[in-house]
Amino acid sequence: MRIYQVATLLLALTTMVLGLVMLVIGLSRGATGGIVLGTLFAIAGGGRLYVLRGKR
Repeated sequence: MRIYQVATLLLALTTMVLGLVMLVIGLSRGATGGIVLGTLFAIAGGGRLYVLRGKR
């Protein structure tokens, strides 16, 4: 069970960081798609971290 939690944590952090990078690149280039997708990825990663925190 511990391996699952660590893997979920790493995937959530990776998703959130990827979303933030997409958001920054989208803002710098003015790409609407990057802004929207980056925001959604960051929210998804943060939401997964929030849910994982409740299971401890």
